Amino acid sequence: MLVRDFPNKRIKGLLERIKNGLGWRYQQFVEPTIDLYGDIPSFVKYQYQLKTKVLKHKAVYIYANRRNIGDYISHLGVREITGIQGGELYCSKGGHKDLLAYLERCREKGVVALIGGGGLFQPAFELFWNSLLASKVEFALIGVGVNQMAGRPLLPRELLSKVVQRAESIHVRDNFTLEYLQTLNEAEITLGVCPSVNFINRSTHGQKGDSTNTLLHVVHPSDLRMSGVSVERLRENLRQFCKEEGFCYRESDNMGTNVTKAIKDIRSAALVVSSRLHGCIMSYASNTPFVPLYCDKKTEYFVDSHTDKKGYEAVQFQDMKFTRGVLKKELTEISSYSNVQGVLQRKIKENYDFGESLRAKFF
Repeated sequence: MLVRDFPNKRIKGLLERIKNGLGWRYQQFVEPTIDLYGDIPSFVKYQYQLKTKVLKHKAVYIYANRRNIGDYISHLGVREITGIQGGELYCSKGGHKDLLAYLERCREKGVVALIGGGGLFQPAFELFWNSLLASKVEFALIGVGVNQMAGRPLLPRELLSKVVQRAESIHVRDNFTLEYLQTLNEAEITLGVCPSVNFINRSTHGQKGDSTNTLLHVVHPSDLRMSGVSVERLRENLRQFCKEEGFCYRESDNMGTNVTKAIKDIRSAALVVSSRLHGCIMSYASNTPFVPLYCDKKTEYFVDSHTDKKGYEAVQFQDMKFTRGVLKKELTEISSYSNVQGVLQRKIKENYDFGESLRAKFF
């Protein structure tokens, strides 16, 4: 039996590596310019609301797009804290043509742009920021963040300074972004937790889901590889830990449009190990135990700004002994639900207070 199964296992492993390799390359190099925003229904829905909603309200929401759960759930959080009706515009490169077509019309009609959340202060969005400034549309920044990562520069300082100067209100998601933007301009900037926390907390009524015996690995293949981490080795070590401790291993890349399923998967996990920022944020919002793996700075900024947790460089989890020690320790040191909820509710209220100030200012 073992002899007969061996080729099948080798083929399965080879196909998995090919799939993962093609997947992250498609997301990194193709989707930014040929973008269906997750799937064909999402594309059709977006085009329909362009025609029916964008110019019908006093506000328009601008964010990257729906194909990344983190970007989309942050946008839903922005809607949650502002409570203002409005259409949507995508600021990723794939949506730039539609964005340009509507920005000028938004200015003419006095529509205010509510921008965020997400890590929009990176060169991939430089075209968007230049177009926004040229349009002279009034705008506010909500739940946005700066991300430092090896091999990727930040948005040019001169451009970012102009964005900060022009913004009517700015509410950022971590201390590093707050301090960095304050070095560029003396604008008033407030700090809050990622708006997605508000959306998750309301949609789940602040209740932890029924835990299953599952370790959920929320993985960011491209960023891990860019930071020198072997995704295959990391995955192998986590699977080995699950085998030793009797857990079921599950994996998600947090891409797609099914927010409900993404939240459910997080809430039902016994433990989340995440190299994606919003794998950590969604765990935090639902009081699910999680281990942050750093392959860029944005996750570290979130952890340091809003939690008392310890994070780890993802490369450390290529060592099985280290992996085993950290995960066992995490499972025995879970914070009490009531203590976490107390901190969460304070941060959630701060976000709602910012939303109220926006309504008073613009609407």
